[in-house]
Amino acid sequence: MQNNRTVNDVMNRDIQTIGADEPLSKCVGLLKAKKMLIVLDQKKYAGIVDESIVYRQGLDLKSTKVRAVLKRVPKLSPDTHLEEVARLMVESGVKHLPVLRDNELLGVISSKEILSFYAEDKFSLEEVSSIMVRRPLVIGADNSIAQALSLMRENGVSRLPVIKGERLAGIVTLHDIVRKAMVPKQRVERDRQMSIDGRMFGAEIRSIMVEEVITGNKNYSIRKIINLMLKNDISSVPIVDDGKLIGLVTTSDILEHIAAQKMQTPVVFIQLASKDEVENIDMEEINSILGRLVRKYQKFTGNASITVYVKRHKERKRGDILTHVRLQILASNYSETTIGEGWGVYSALRVAIKNMEKKIQKQKELVAMEGEELLYDTLKFLT
Repeated sequence: MQNNRTVNDVMNRDIQTIGADEPLSKCVGLLKAKKMLIVLDQKKYAGIVDESIVYRQGLDLKSTKVRAVLKRVPKLSPDTHLEEVARLMVESGVKHLPVLRDNELLGVISSKEILSFYAEDKFSLEEVSSIMVRRPLVIGADNSIAQALSLMRENGVSRLPVIKGERLAGIVTLHDIVRKAMVPKQRVERDRQMSIDGRMFGAEIRSIMVEEVITGNKNYSIRKIINLMLKNDISSVPIVDDGKLIGLVTTSDILEHIAAQKMQTPVVFIQLASKDEVENIDMEEINSILGRLVRKYQKFTGNASITVYVKRHKERKRGDILTHVRLQILASNYSETTIGEGWGVYSALRVAIKNMEKKIQKQKELVAMEGEELLYDTLKFLT
């Protein structure tokens, strides 16, 4: 792993900006071409705005200012190492980060720059099966755009493989929804809110999905997958076997693997659905809890990283908030995803961990049974 390269070596100085007091209508127009904009307030960096604004329906495009929806994301210095950039992208859930020195905006760095650099690293020769997500979240071709958007929002993902039966039929991304289905309605007062076009909202996914999907094989190298992503300007590659979907590898999966390369201890990535919504989360405690989980099963899974996604709902019970937690363990020879819900972050986390341990124990038992059968067959052959 080449770990001496910094942001300064690969950052992009071509920046698309928008003023904090510009109307949201201008922002929406620019996002159809760009996935992220730098927000300036009195010519100074204030934050970013990206395609996730599609989740916030009911915004008046003419009266709402960009500052109302901007995100404050990790800021990089030109000297930040690229593995650290990969980690920050995974944790923040943002694939474009600003680069500043003494509050002066110098440029941006995207996941593309990171992937381009590490495509030539020796780690990229590993098979993609070691990092792909097995049994990814999917949606049917006859489901509606509204259902796809809800599924993305609830699970913190920005793309869904589309299936028909057991076979891959296409893929739909948040960018597809922004570009093809999001229509600013401003002609009539009652229609001045940002929304999905009423005609498109209930339309089937097949009407906007990409049908000619770039796919990969589980034996492809990570390098080959990266090159497919860069060549075709895509951020995910479904992994298929005879037309059937068996996995999915995304930019985030590769970034996690990059970030984990220099870590000697278990790597824990924490993603919050909204940093403004989820309060009183002790990051060190969560790191400690999940670190123990990874170490507990390290002999079985090998070196692993674990990602936890936290989303808080509106429901309350005795002061606690209904919380959704999704865990994903990613190791060289094992990957698994579980979810948990509970009243409060730690309650939900305990449920997700319990479910994870059940799955790991079940897999260990299956492996042990296979080993016993192999030993029996070997002894039988020898005798």
